[in-house]
Amino acid sequence: MLGRVQHKAERKARQVGLGIAGWILGAVGAGFLTAAAWMTIVAMADAQFAAIVIGCAYVGAGALVLLRAHVIGAQSYEDAHPVPTPHPQPTPDLTGAFMNGFSQGTRVATRNSHPH
Repeated sequence: MLGRVQHKAERKARQVGLGIAGWILGAVGAGFLTAAAWMTIVAMADAQFAAIVIGCAYVGAGALVLLRAHVIGAQSYEDAHPVPTPHPQPTPDLTGAFMNGFSQGTRVATRNSHPH
C-alpha cells in the first residue's frame, strides 16, 4: 500500500517538475521569438510599429486564453460529466403480463412436447 502511494507521489512530482521545466523553456523561447520578431519588424518599419504588432499578438493570445478559461469555468461539473439517464423500467403491470404470458407459453410448449 505504501509503495503504491510513494509511486504515485513520485509520478506526480515528476509530472509537476516536467511541467515547470516546460513552462520555463516555453518562456525562454517566447523571449527569443519576441526579440527576433522585434528585429525583423524594425528592419521593415520603425520601433513603434514593431511594438504595436508584438503587443497586439500578445494581447490577442492572452484574450484567447482568458476566453477559454471563462468557457471552462462556466461549465458545471454536470455539463462536463453528464450522468447517463437510466433506461425506463417496465411498469409492474407490463412485467406481470409478460411473466404470465411466458409461463403460459412454457406450459403449452411443455404440453405439446410430451405426448399423453
